[in-house]
Amino acid sequence: MKRFLTIFTPTYNRAYCLKGAYDSLLRQTNDSFIWLIVDDGSTDGTNDLVHTWIYENKIEIEYVYQENAGKMVAHNLAAQRCQTELFVCLDSDDQLIDSAVEEIISFWNKHKDDRNDLLGIIAPKTIINEVGEIIRTPRIPENIIYSTGGGLYQKGYRGETAMVFRTDILRSYPFPVQEGEKFISEVSAYDAMDEKYVMITYNHPLMKCEYREDGYSNNLLKVNVANPKGVVYVNQQRQRKIQRFSPTLMKEYIAYSIIAKYSWWKIVRSSIYPFFCFLMLPLGFFEKIRILKRLTL
Repeated sequence: MKRFLTIFTPTYNRAYCLKGAYDSLLRQTNDSFIWLIVDDGSTDGTNDLVHTWIYENKIEIEYVYQENAGKMVAHNLAAQRCQTELFVCLDSDDQLIDSAVEEIISFWNKHKDDRNDLLGIIAPKTIINEVGEIIRTPRIPENIIYSTGGGLYQKGYRGETAMVFRTDILRSYPFPVQEGEKFISEVSAYDAMDEKYVMITYNHPLMKCEYREDGYSNNLLKVNVANPKGVVYVNQQRQRKIQRFSPTLMKEYIAYSIIAKYSWWKIVRSSIYPFFCFLMLPLGFFEKIRILKRLTL
């Protein structure tokens, strides 16, 4: 049977929490989906666990194993493999609400022809604690019907979002993976999409998101220092987008360029504002020291 939605889960040594995502898929009121798992080189038995579920044959599962290369490489691979009209990322420690697939399909079929630049659906995520209790349920301001992902936060939204994409468009915006690194912020691709497309808001949570000690949100600084080229890429992208000189962005650009071991000549030459970059080199150097000091606290 042809499915309508691909639910993509990137995972790396998350066998201990992956069952929560699986159980939420078993509870779906509409089974027109395929669960595409890209295993980023796990060594904790994830392979055996997932194949147990495949053998159970309760939902359609596609399992792909790759050598450890990072979430964004996994995401790019999943987008290329996806054969359904819609695509959504469900992190290994997230869960769908029981009616999520049904609501996504119904809402999309009702609104997908509303405008030519419609990229997909954006909805809030409910935040839960380690025992499943709801901590916070963000709300999108009622007057926002269409918005870019970045624009939603500029208009006052605060919280995590679930983003459902048209696969044909998503496939054209791969994450710009940096050589030797395994992470780059999602905005590296999303900002590019924002230049041409908007999302339709769905003001009802589709996912539950738990903040974990080993999660990205709790380890942002550590992740950034380990992947400085990606930070530099996104920084440059942001500077181009705002079309003005920002001292804050420039300090960050210099600091992470130094962490990435770029030469002084390359740092200045590659900057969007080379003159100001040259003047701010000392400030950027001290910003690097501050970042690394925070990492050790």
